[in-house]
Amino acid sequence: MSQTPSHEGHTRSEHGQNEHGHHGHTVAAWTLSIIVMVASVVSSIGVILANEFVFWAGVVLIGVGLIAGKVLASLGFGKKS
Repeated sequence: MSQTPSHEGHTRSEHGQNEHGHHGHTVAAWTLSIIVMVASVVSSIGVILANEFVFWAGVVLIGVGLIAGKVLASLGFGKKS
């Protein structure tokens, strides 16, 4: 594979990926990120509205996102070793 230097000083493969990793471009990472972002918005809305139930629902969703990411990674949708 031919490599060219990137602007950061790292080398890039022909396909444009840095040789030191893919920075979480996996189904597990994207699922975790999206769920946690949505959960953070839900929690924030709960704070703004002073609604304790909505706040805690967002906190629970953060936990769901963490578990979903871990389960997907263990099922092979995460970073390949």
